[in-house]
Amino acid sequence: MSVASYGDGDNQTKFAIELQSEARGRFRHVAGGPRPTRFISELGKALEASDPRLSDAKQDTLAFDIAFLGPPTTRSPGGGFGGGPGDWYTTKIFLGKDQAEVYFNFNLVSGEAEFSIKDESYGDAVLSELSKVIW
Repeated sequence: MSVASYGDGDNQTKFAIELQSEARGRFRHVAGGPRPTRFISELGKALEASDPRLSDAKQDTLAFDIAFLGPPTTRSPGGGFGGGPGDWYTTKIFLGKDQAEVYFNFNLVSGEAEFSIKDESYGDAVLSELSKVIW
């Protein structure tokens, strides 16, 4: 399990990510800290959410299916991935009974991770699903 964070100080949002297998994982709520307003706002912009609504359902864990998109690779200066072996894992996460999809890329060496847009039609659903454990 890894604890992820976004921002710092009074604006820091934390949540845990646990990969249970090569095909399953879960997000976990991390208690304490400020409301994740800034994180949710920035993620909504990145995912091009058109009508972001947070879920009223709050839970401690949120299961997801995950697909690894290849072996660890490099990150290109322009932001893409590929071109040879590296430290970045590129994945696609499926949330809400496959109703929401988002790319999740992470680097175990540098400790960096990011969500990136799969398709703008999923933006609202991804935010709603993640808000169940990131609150």
